[in-house]
Amino acid sequence: MARLEAIAGSDQQETVRSYELGSKLQEINQKRKAHGGNQIFTSLISIAGDIAAFFPADGGITAASLKGTAAAISGGLAAGKFIQQQSRNNGLFGADTNRSSTAKHQEYVQHAKSIYLILAQAGLKDKEDMSLEASHIDRIVPVESMINATGASAKSVTTQATAIKNPKKNQVKLLVNSMKKGR
Repeated sequence: MARLEAIAGSDQQETVRSYELGSKLQEINQKRKAHGGNQIFTSLISIAGDIAAFFPADGGITAASLKGTAAAISGGLAAGKFIQQQSRNNGLFGADTNRSSTAKHQEYVQHAKSIYLILAQAGLKDKEDMSLEASHIDRIVPVESMINATGASAKSVTTQATAIKNPKKNQVKLLVNSMKKGR
């Protein structure tokens, strides 16, 4: 009976871990989309400035105004992000210190380790197991989707595994850096 409870407990833990990981990866990708939208918006303003520069008379003034606006928006967003993170790191203005750089890094490392735990539970041990053979497809697709959701590619992760002395450490580093990128 105790063994069944332990198994049920581990299944629940696995379910909770998978849910938390999926939720966090979804949050990361939402932030990536918002950041990408901001970059597209400022790029469009800058392009409009380039186009306006072709027109004689007021074109130069308009071009400078549009390019200045795009630069100001980009700078303002970067400065706001920097101030927000410094506030979190130092606990200023009542900011949530659970979202400090150190806390987020530890969270990302834990999520990367969770991906490897899921990978191990799927029985995929090496690069050859990551090939899309019909017998493994049901185990590979969820793991590959999680890796892709971090911002890394399954190919880059398996390349890290075969190319470097300490593959797991470097793979975790790759996944963590991918989760941090684009926010």
